[in-house]
Amino acid sequence: MIDRDREPELAQRYASGENHKLAVLQESAVLEIRQLYATGSWTHQQLADKFGASKATIGQITRGETWKHVGGPAIKGHRPTNWGANHPFAKLTDVDVLMIRGARGLSAEDLADAWDVSASTIKNILAGRSWKHLL
Repeated sequence: MIDRDREPELAQRYASGENHKLAVLQESAVLEIRQLYATGSWTHQQLADKFGASKATIGQITRGETWKHVGGPAIKGHRPTNWGANHPFAKLTDVDVLMIRGARGLSAEDLADAWDVSASTIKNILAGRSWKHLL
């Protein structure tokens, strides 16, 4: 049975997000943190300094481990700063990869010849093992 006199106490005990009594951030700040980090221009430390939170807290927010109810881009693992066309040795652009994925009726070898890459590169693109940010 629920003790109606204890409801406010229980509500505070199980409060989350900006409603928690120890919350440093508001939901709008969390969303902004995720958006800024996803651009690749901000580090965890820079965001921690800007928003007055710890570097560890910023890391948890950007990975989507905390503040899950807020939404926004959460990046698992490493930030994609040098993925795809941004990689220093990339031979393909994002448009090339999308065209490769859209090509029908051509073998991996034919596509590889057309884009001057290996057949295994084409197979990895088609299977979704590489250029995952374009899936």
